[in-house]
Amino acid sequence: MNKKGFVYYNLVGLKVLFRLQRKSMCLYCILQLIHGLSYVAQVFFLQRFYDSITAYDSATEQYSVVINLIFMGLSFLLAQIMNGVANSYGQILNEALQKGLHGILYQRISLMDSMEFEHPQKLDMINKAVNGSQTIFWVSTALLDIVFFYFSYFGMMSCYLFSMQPLLAVSVILVFVPNVISYFIHMISFRKLENRIAPMRRKTESFLGYMTGKEYVKETRHLGLYHFFCERYENTLRKINELNLKLQYKKSFIDFIVCTMTVIFYGGIVFMLYRYAVINQITPGAFAAVLLSLKQFYGFMYELIEERFAWASQNVISIENYLKCIEGYHNEKESCHYEKDMNIVLKNVCFTYPSGSKYALDHVNLTIPYGQTIALVGENGSGKSTLCSVIEGLYAPCQGDIVFNISGAKETSVKGKKRIGISAVFQKFVQYRMSIKDNITISDMGKNTSDKGIEKICNNVDIHLDKDGIGAMLGREFDGRELSGGQWQRIAIARGIYRDCNLMIMDEPTSAIDPLEESKLFEKIHEYSGDKTAIIVTHRMALAKLADRVLVMKNGKIVQDGTHEQLLQEEGEYKKLYSMQMKWYMESNVV
Repeated sequence: MNKKGFVYYNLVGLKVLFRLQRKSMCLYCILQLIHGLSYVAQVFFLQRFYDSITAYDSATEQYSVVINLIFMGLSFLLAQIMNGVANSYGQILNEALQKGLHGILYQRISLMDSMEFEHPQKLDMINKAVNGSQTIFWVSTALLDIVFFYFSYFGMMSCYLFSMQPLLAVSVILVFVPNVISYFIHMISFRKLENRIAPMRRKTESFLGYMTGKEYVKETRHLGLYHFFCERYENTLRKINELNLKLQYKKSFIDFIVCTMTVIFYGGIVFMLYRYAVINQITPGAFAAVLLSLKQFYGFMYELIEERFAWASQNVISIENYLKCIEGYHNEKESCHYEKDMNIVLKNVCFTYPSGSKYALDHVNLTIPYGQTIALVGENGSGKSTLCSVIEGLYAPCQGDIVFNISGAKETSVKGKKRIGISAVFQKFVQYRMSIKDNITISDMGKNTSDKGIEKICNNVDIHLDKDGIGAMLGREFDGRELSGGQWQRIAIARGIYRDCNLMIMDEPTSAIDPLEESKLFEKIHEYSGDKTAIIVTHRMALAKLADRVLVMKNGKIVQDGTHEQLLQEEGEYKKLYSMQMKWYMESNVV
């Protein structure tokens, strides 16, 4: 799509707009057509009015003058009315289309592989696409304006001039040549600028978030980093402005040359009109009407080339960015259900992050029978969270395969497929600024559970309910109450428990909860999982004994596999980690 031009992207953009609002877009075209023809009617009736005045010498001509004056007034009135109606309708239609455009974009983003969010180029693409969704209507409808308003006006005016003198019509067309050349230069320059600015724009958004975001404000102030981030923000913004300024200098110089040439052509056409009038090849009314309309004619020409064409050509890259982002995500991935009695089998699974030079998962072979509770342990960076993400389907392995099967039945490869029937509590869970009820039920919107059932889940994981119960708003941003880190984590656990599933993945689900409470909560989670398959990542070795099986990871590999008791009998990574942690607890208790 990179090498396509202005017309191509506008046509594809219009296809999207018409798919969203077909009737409204057709009405927009009709209004622009009437708008353009109304200005041609002005010139026509202006000439008729002037010619009737010059021929005025009887009662009949007097009647003709009055009639032409009325029609001239109506044409001017129609032009003004249509100017307001067409512009206002465009504003209204743009607002109506924004919802649909954003909906398409966010739906496509939701279908992207999670791994794509690890690529800076993809993040730049999303940033440019979101920016492009704000302007796609105005850029794409520029083509409709050109066809239905400007071409109808210039086409009819050219026919009108050609009927008087063919050379007049040809001269008018020649005026467009330098403007069209400048348009192509502006379009190429802006495309290069947008590609350079997008990463900088993301940086400014990040720096601004560090200074003003609620999740950053405490640490930023504590460390005294406000001026540091402010300086970074201003420096990056200055670079963006410098690039924009260079482009504007170049644009202004080209525009100066084009305007100079336009003035020369304009003077030539005025001289031609004068000559034709002197030798009586055009009527005085035609001379007056064309002369007075030349200002409007060149005003529209300047508006078309220097404003509509130039602005649309500079911003057509925004349509390209939007279309690139939604391209290839028109169909949802094939789904695969993790059903009861299914085993999970990993065959030589490898995974590498884009910025990594070594395997985050290194030829992992693993079978997890249905209903087994697995505890994943190991040092930070050993691959525990990555393994969970691969099993869940957030990341696709770069080598190997993952299959779901029922013992004795045909294996079903799930590589690259959307997984259904899985619930997860992430290490970096989201604190949704909504009610407790919405925070929990958002994990399974189609599930119908009574308020008492939700309250039971809250009680099971020790979520503190006040007088507002599960309807209490969370987060001070919307006049709600703020929770401690531990309470927010319990909300995330309740969200994971609420979702109907056959496999539950919990990545450090109790890291913000003190050890005594953690043990109780862990037992409740284990009790809830029942006959479901459960994979629990934990750094607390004492809790691993609740699992049916413990997997120890190191450097992306599973180095030990067995029960808590079995692994303690072996000299290995698990015993070393367990001993170190028990020693730390004992020393802490002594202190």
